[in-house]
Amino acid sequence: MHAQPGRSLGPLRVPLALWLLWIVYVLTASGRLGNQDVEVTLSMARVMLEGKVALPTRMSGSVRGAEGIWTSPYGVGHSLYLMPYLGAGRAAAKVAPQLPAVMWEEFVVSFSNVPVIAGLMAYLVAAWRRVGASEVKVTLGVGFFGLCSMLWPYAKLPFSDSLLALSVFAAWFHWTQGAARKSTLLAGLWLGAALVSRRQADAVVPILVLLAGVDAWRRGNSRRMGWLLLCLVPAVALRLAFNWARFGDMLLEQHPGLVGVGEVVRSKPAERLGEVLFSASYGFLPYNLVPLAVFVAGGVGLLRRRRDDVIVALAMLLGGMGFLSLMRFGSGVSFGSRYLLYTLPFLGLAWPFVPRPKPGLVLGVWGPVVGVSLWLMAGGVALDAVPVMYRVKVVEAPLRQWKGLYGEWGRVLSTSPRPDLPQLESDAIWQHDAFRRPDFWWCHLAARFGRGSLAHGTRDQPPVPAETLR
Repeated sequence: MHAQPGRSLGPLRVPLALWLLWIVYVLTASGRLGNQDVEVTLSMARVMLEGKVALPTRMSGSVRGAEGIWTSPYGVGHSLYLMPYLGAGRAAAKVAPQLPAVMWEEFVVSFSNVPVIAGLMAYLVAAWRRVGASEVKVTLGVGFFGLCSMLWPYAKLPFSDSLLALSVFAAWFHWTQGAARKSTLLAGLWLGAALVSRRQADAVVPILVLLAGVDAWRRGNSRRMGWLLLCLVPAVALRLAFNWARFGDMLLEQHPGLVGVGEVVRSKPAERLGEVLFSASYGFLPYNLVPLAVFVAGGVGLLRRRRDDVIVALAMLLGGMGFLSLMRFGSGVSFGSRYLLYTLPFLGLAWPFVPRPKPGLVLGVWGPVVGVSLWLMAGGVALDAVPVMYRVKVVEAPLRQWKGLYGEWGRVLSTSPRPDLPQLESDAIWQHDAFRRPDFWWCHLAARFGRGSLAHGTRDQPPVPAETLR
């Protein structure tokens, strides 16, 4: 990684486009959780505030810990990050007790990734500016990456992937700001945040540490590398302590999605790579047309100006794809290739070097790429992933994901009531508001307050317990 000083974003230099993007992120938050990973993480935050690591009950996704307890398998960093939102939700429940405290907590937590992705976009803008990108270029880049990439859906989906993405990109940004002590310390602290954010960091952070070590060696500045590693000590200690508290073993970590060595060896990497790249549900190519087009179009210019940026972008992308190709994985009920979300800002580094396209290229290439990506990302933001998943399973290839989204758009936007999918009608737990209107917090609140009751279910469905209205 090449250390080169650059201009800071600065509180007075935030472009209007970035402010508008942040407003969009706030308006499109869901107001609910909707996935078991975050439910476990949030429950862990609740018990950690009481000085415990044992979940009150067995939850889907939890694992056995020391002395037979049920505990979280996820990174301690995400639970720590959710604590301020948890406190804000409890405060809101006292001010407005019309909603149960648990619902207020989940409502506030549903906004937790808005500042994470907002911060990631701010760092990306700063990276563009330090290579001399014009304000017009920055504004277009904010629109492309803020709305036409997976960063938009994951500004509302409160998985820990966004926290990992922000941490590793911020670490890279500060390391390449220059050899000053402050830049090195910030880079190390952000890498530490990545280490405790999620287990996947174990396959990501070493790449950055290796590249930083090569850069320090080339410049004869081994002391800087020492400071970087020293900043990782608190994060490593926190992980070891968390493992000891959960499992009675500092080196033991459990995750329900991990597989044994034998299964990894017997897997077929070539077939897995095909899934990583082309799967209709979580393939990297279908969901990342704009970032890939930007990197292809601007990669040569980036290589000429900042060669090490190209190296780090390719290392992150190829390393992530290679790791997933060796594992039996699936991103679950989510949106697209979320396990590779952290690669997107690195691909975005090429944006300032994308040449102005000719009119024919705009109409023939960029227009369709941007249009298709914007439609796909809007579907990931406004629609719940569960009914889309069921629709994808019953349609025929090709374009299964597109067909599933199209069918769900038609039902959600219909002016007349339409029945749910049979798979959803058969289980009352799925009968919640997100399946009947765009999945935005203000849609849910307007519908519930408009009915004069917060637990009456929907107009066309029988009442359901309040805890299912998420």
